[in-house]
Amino acid sequence: MKKIFLLLLPYLFCSLGCTAQKAIRMKSVEAQNFIKNNKELVIIDVRTPEEFEEGHLKGAINIDVKKSDFEEQIAKLDTSKTYLVYCRSGRRSAGAVRIMHNKNFKSLYEISDGFMGWANKGLPVEK
Repeated sequence: MKKIFLLLLPYLFCSLGCTAQKAIRMKSVEAQNFIKNNKELVIIDVRTPEEFEEGHLKGAINIDVKKSDFEEQIAKLDTSKTYLVYCRSGRRSAGAVRIMHNKNFKSLYEISDGFMGWANKGLPVEK
């Protein structure tokens, strides 16, 4: 019995580690309420600077996930703060959140329908 347990132990640890949540995903309307209720929240737009200039969430900072210095830029951030990350549709933000999680950011949230979902719902946008 002990041998079976020892054989299964690595699988148990892998399954626990593999299912650790990187970020809490939420739709744009839910994110709007989250922003209102979390004044210390840092909002990160991981789209290109050109996309950011066309419109972004109020107070968002732009750190392009596709740039070679993305990891260097996020290394300057306080990993203990709460971050809300978004891109155009949710694909790039998922990658950004994965990187941030691997860099030990503690509290990560992601807008699953991205800026497109936000804008399509008529939510406020800054230019």
